Amino acid sequence: MSANDVLNQIRTIDMQIEISAKFHERHVNGYEELRLELQDIDSKYSRSPPTLLDHSKARKTLLAALVAVESGATIIEGYTLSQQIIKYHALDAAQVFRFAGKIIMRTQNLAALSDLLGCIRASLSHEDSAALCDDVVGACIRSYVHDTTHMEPLIKLLTSDINKIDAYILCNKLKSAYLLAVRLERVGDVKRIHSLAVRSNQEKIRQICEAFLVKFKHN
Repeated sequence: MSANDVLNQIRTIDMQIEISAKFHERHVNGYEELRLELQDIDSKYSRSPPTLLDHSKARKTLLAALVAVESGATIIEGYTLSQQIIKYHALDAAQVFRFAGKIIMRTQNLAALSDLLGCIRASLSHEDSAALCDDVVGACIRSYVHDTTHMEPLIKLLTSDINKIDAYILCNKLKSAYLLAVRLERVGDVKRIHSLAVRSNQEKIRQICEAFLVKFKHN
């Protein structure tokens, strides 16, 4: 083992001690938070909490997500430590924060999710942060698509209007999808909404889609 390998191992152990201390202080149980995801990824190790000493990047990814959400007194504090884990262990930041978003939404804490998105925006360029934030919100929407109470506020957190159209369609909010598609003159999306309206017997949506498409064709 080289000197660099030894230093990296020491750094990993020190970081794991810091994480364990923070989790203990805040009464966080990593296993309970991530049990289902661990079973999906690696049933062999799903009975034990993930640590930085694991060889599995999937388990480290889940740990980094929990760190982002639960290790600090604020999301900002947890995010900073999570960023260090991502850097030192070459993890996929998008995957980490998608999991973090889903952990937050288990308690339906939109304020905490907004704080996480704010941290992402503060640490990346506008273009990169917009894409990553929409990725995180999109993961939350897909996971909680049947939770109609929080779906509209989640969709409003999206940056891209195109992503909003897709989200409205996913949630079967065809009228909202139609209005946005028309405003953006996205004929292909109106056709898609029309097809869904036909299949789901949403007669009013079908009619307004057809009226728009006829008008657009003659313009």
